[in-house]
Amino acid sequence: SIIRSKALMTLGFLLKNSRNNQDIFDGARIGNDGNFGSGAAAASATDAAADEAALLRLIKIALYSSSLAERNSSLLALQCFLLENESDQIAIASTLNPPPSDEDGVDNRHLWSPGNFLNFSLQRWQSDPLQCWFAACILGYVVRDSEACRQLILRIPTKAPTPSDTHLTTLLVVVVEQLFDITATTTNPLPYIALLRLLCTWLYDSSTTTAALFAATSKDVLSLLVQLLHQPLTP
Repeated sequence: SIIRSKALMTLGFLLKNSRNNQDIFDGARIGNDGNFGSGAAAASATDAAADEAALLRLIKIALYSSSLAERNSSLLALQCFLLENESDQIAIASTLNPPPSDEDGVDNRHLWSPGNFLNFSLQRWQSDPLQCWFAACILGYVVRDSEACRQLILRIPTKAPTPSDTHLTTLLVVVVEQLFDITATTTNPLPYIALLRLLCTWLYDSSTTTAALFAATSKDVLSLLVQLLHQPLTP
């Protein structure tokens, strides 16, 4: 709705460069009834599944809302929240580990972390390119201007390793492998732009990330980029 999209934009401006407001937001939870409360009060509610962290709700609006205006406004709010906010960038990055496995076929997404949702949505480039786009944008804000955050993500596997794995499947590996898959299966430019934009932000002024990119995969990344340069120009 227009009202919620404007409220999300206002929230972003209140969070931008305000450590006090960011701390309040970090501890806030939102109930299914829309009530906003402190972490301590909300977490002690009888039904623990009835509320969720305000940050997680903001991320889910950006990924899943049926309103494009709400998704864009939520993305703006996240950009404002994470700007020069390394502590929360690292907090989100630390949750990129594999999600808890489903038991007996029961959907356990109510246990997922922000990083679980972002990792899952980033890999939905084929079924939902727009969801991949928003996930890539949010992850770009997570790694932006934070070398500590970039290095942390390089140490976190995004899926549980198997005995046949020769290296960790980190987010960087996922992004590179998806670029090759997209090249082979689709002409939709949106996933390309989303993933390349994320890589640009991640690699900028980070020699260690650049070295990790070539060490983490046997894919010929440079050849892929040259191949993309040779694609026909569109108006």
